[in-house]
Amino acid sequence: MARKSKYEPQKLSTVLWKPALYIRLSREDGDREESNSIASQRELLTEFANTQTDMAAPRLYVDDGYTGTDFDRPDFRRMMHDLRAGIVNCVIVKDLSRLGRNYVKVGEYLEHTFPLLNVRFIALSERIDSVADPRSADSLIVPFRNILNDEYAHDISNKVRASLDLKRRQGKFIGSFASYGYRKDPNDHSRLLIDEPAAAVVRDIFNWFLAGTSVSRSNLRNKNGGCRDWAKRCNVSRFNLSGSLQMA
Repeated sequence: MARKSKYEPQKLSTVLWKPALYIRLSREDGDREESNSIASQRELLTEFANTQTDMAAPRLYVDDGYTGTDFDRPDFRRMMHDLRAGIVNCVIVKDLSRLGRNYVKVGEYLEHTFPLLNVRFIALSERIDSVADPRSADSLIVPFRNILNDEYAHDISNKVRASLDLKRRQGKFIGSFASYGYRKDPNDHSRLLIDEPAAAVVRDIFNWFLAGTSVSRSNLRNKNGGCRDWAKRCNVSRFNLSGSLQMA
């Protein structure tokens, strides 16, 4: 017995489609920037939408730097809001992995959410079109592809974690920002160098703390015995001061 399509053409028939061009890129997922770059995806989707006589006023939704394993993405949320509001009624992506790399969630959107909202879904690379070719969206190949996309993300995550663990064991720095009092070696970002001007402040704070002075924003004294707003001077909000004190 043939599978019954979740997308029913009679419900989806419309004179004009209002497409949402969804773009996503994540280096965390191991995306190849050359083929999956934001500019490349935008050009591909825009060209496709502009050549369709039944589409008009495409809207762009871009999540740059957001992993496909998590659907809590700013522009994805905005797109779903617009879909529910009827502002757009068609989702176009370069391929299934752009929609997401979470097998369960992608399946939920394709199998339930989009059909329930009468939303047309198109994945260009896989030639999936839930209206022009409903069988392409219902094919058993689709969930298999989603599983492979999911496994690819997990594999990349494991490799990244293993690489970071190795760097930690080797004593290399893996943080985005150096703690206050240190700076990254311009020739080797996994190595920290002492930032002498800032280090002098950290040493003062450390000595005052040993002497019993409370570490607060308002009562740390300078070398002349006065008070200073050291948090503002040191821009502590951007740095890990506690880490600096432990390393001093």
